[in-house]
Amino acid sequence: LHKEYRRQRQMCIRDRNRSIVSWFINKIEKLFTVDVDCKERRLSGARATIRVCRSSVTMQEIENKFNSYINKGSFHRLGKMTQKALNYIKYEWKAMKNMLEFGDAVLSNNLCQ
Repeated sequence: LHKEYRRQRQMCIRDRNRSIVSWFINKIEKLFTVDVDCKERRLSGARATIRVCRSSVTMQEIENKFNSYINKGSFHRLGKMTQKALNYIKYEWKAMKNMLEFGDAVLSNNLCQ
């Protein structure tokens, strides 16, 4: 019975981690979609303004969700890979926000980081 409980608990944690990771991936995909759209439309001067306007809600959602895990103290309950992904967000968040404000920088350009 104890082994079954542990197995079910591990499955529950794994499912929760997948759900969390999927949520973040979907939101970040939205940011890249906006960036690609701006690039395909060959927007230059207006690119930064359009990108900020179209991405600001998504960025705020990501930041709020991330902060909720930190503030609730539930970060340590997540799986190791989920923690690693959220740590990446934590340490690269300022750079991500800055990149959105500069029209010439594309999100997939690692040199900008």
